[in-house]
Amino acid sequence: MGKYVNINGRILESSKCALSVENRAFRYGDGVFETVRLINGKPVFMPDHFTRLTHGLSNLQMLIDPSFSLKNLTLQIKELSLKNNIAEGGRCRITCFRNPGGYYSPENLHFSYIIEAIPLEKNVYALNDEGIKLGIYDDVPVTLNKLSADKMLNRQIQVLAGIHASKNHFDDCLVLNQKGLIAEAISSNIFLLIDGVLYTPDIKSGCINGVMRKQVISKAKKMNVGVVETSITTKSLEKCAEVFLTNVVSGISWVGAFDKYRYFHDFSEKLVNEINNSLV
Repeated sequence: MGKYVNINGRILESSKCALSVENRAFRYGDGVFETVRLINGKPVFMPDHFTRLTHGLSNLQMLIDPSFSLKNLTLQIKELSLKNNIAEGGRCRITCFRNPGGYYSPENLHFSYIIEAIPLEKNVYALNDEGIKLGIYDDVPVTLNKLSADKMLNRQIQVLAGIHASKNHFDDCLVLNQKGLIAEAISSNIFLLIDGVLYTPDIKSGCINGVMRKQVISKAKKMNVGVVETSITTKSLEKCAEVFLTNVVSGISWVGAFDKYRYFHDFSEKLVNEINNSLV
């Protein structure tokens, strides 16, 4: 956490940020969050982030005040970044949680929010030097429902997948849905390049509706590469030229190995360059 945070539009020292034990994020995971990339100290892809954030809030039946707008949220992130001396690369987290009151049935539908911002070593996106070693976590499947595509606070499956990856010396793990299909990686969407066509799990597979996922789909089409959003099984990993993971903080991370299979990263590198060129 940076030295300063923003709580409901007010910047405070993070050491003075105290949350009540009645906080519904703590008690029930009753909220949503967004992670935003900062480049040159400013948030990127904010319209997409705001759309997903408000979609999640609406799905949780939280009331959105008119002051909680794209314009105001963007300004608050910029102000917090400046206060935390982030002039180049950084990451920001927006956490929204329902106000206290009630047990499972809340007493009101309003929410509060906290914005955090910390610096990153790199200002723009850069492809990883070493390919990721990918595994599979299938102990607890992703449940398919209308909340699946939003970034809900409850991320227990991803936490357990992270533990599984660490224990088995993987860099990342794929999580599967209740049908045994690939949903996503621990904190990323996944893309497979097969015979010159890019494949990615569709939203109905249980993946997060990723902001970088949207960027990759758009850029690939402009590069005249076909994109197919569909159901994907783990068998598809056996016939790929490239596999890569995407999220808005890391950008694109190429996978070097899954089981006995090995992959290249030529197209991944071109995508990173395309995305950076559109931002700076």
